[in-house]
Amino acid sequence: MNVDEILSKVNELPPMPQMAVKIINLLDDPNFSFAELISLISKDANITATVLKLANSPLFSVKNEITNLTQAMTFLGVKNIKNLVISLSTKTLFNKGNVKLVDQKLWEFSVATAIYSRIIALKVNKKVAEEAFLLGLLHTIGQIILSKNLDDYEELVSLAYNDFLNLLVLEKERYGFDHYDLASVTMKVWNMPEMYYQVLSSIKDPENSQNKELTYIVFFADALCTEKGLNVTDYVDEELRLLAIDYFGFSATDLEEFEELFNEIYDNEKELFKL
Repeated sequence: MNVDEILSKVNELPPMPQMAVKIINLLDDPNFSFAELISLISKDANITATVLKLANSPLFSVKNEITNLTQAMTFLGVKNIKNLVISLSTKTLFNKGNVKLVDQKLWEFSVATAIYSRIIALKVNKKVAEEAFLLGLLHTIGQIILSKNLDDYEELVSLAYNDFLNLLVLEKERYGFDHYDLASVTMKVWNMPEMYYQVLSSIKDPENSQNKELTYIVFFADALCTEKGLNVTDYVDEELRLLAIDYFGFSATDLEEFEELFNEIYDNEKELFKL
């Protein structure tokens, strides 16, 4: 199914919020001024507060308290600031309009998958940790769009949950596409880097992804969070799960360490992400 056919299935894809657009455009300018970035972010109290919270969070293991925006932004770096802005923008989409119980559950699942994705990435390849976090957060965006545009979507989610069925298969059968197809399209509409829509479209088939490592990270984080009961369904593709473990060579000890670290961070980050 091509992009136009997918777009025709929903009312409209959400735009990126204006403050996020301004910040992202500034960060994409190789000659941007750090002072200008601080000035822009300081105009948004929510982003400012969240930048400070993130800089002092267990996600980044800071030992000395960071007390002002300049310190926080210097410590986090441009890539993390950009990812945070997109993250906060994503949260506004989850809250927009008629918020259903499934929307809140999906947001909690998104945050959990983002945290687990970063933990896994720090183990296998620290260079992709920030991208892994953001992709984990964005990987349910297709579901939230379906939930807000299709009246029967919550019923489909309930069917998948009650009968332990693969939601992706049910979506494909009913709509002709699944939520990862839609997430991929959304990345294109938002003019995100090509890697983002390549990964999101391949989570259901990491073996054939052009970015296999990142795709397997997000898939495995999703699977681990689903097994913890944080998803809107309980189905996990066991064959793919075993392939992910084999791909990374994870041991039982690794998995135990991941879970321990996740539980510590997730409990501490509920306020940061307003769960």
